[in-house]
Amino acid sequence: MSGDFEKNSLDWQLHLWQLRIAEWLDRLFQPSDDRDARLPNWSFPEWLLRSLFWAIAIALIL
Repeated sequence: MSGDFEKNSLDWQLHLWQLRIAEWLDRLFQPSDDRDARLPNWSFPEWLLRSLFWAIAIALIL
């Protein structure tokens, strides 16, 4: 089963670190004002960087 990891295995630790990094980067790019959370006012470079990050994260997970 490809989705199962043994606890404390290297794959499991790598998976946990990927989740931590993804959460940290997600918080980094969150809008500062909660009113704008639905419609963030990000510039093009921020959108590009965020899209690139999610593309890499999804590719690593798959």
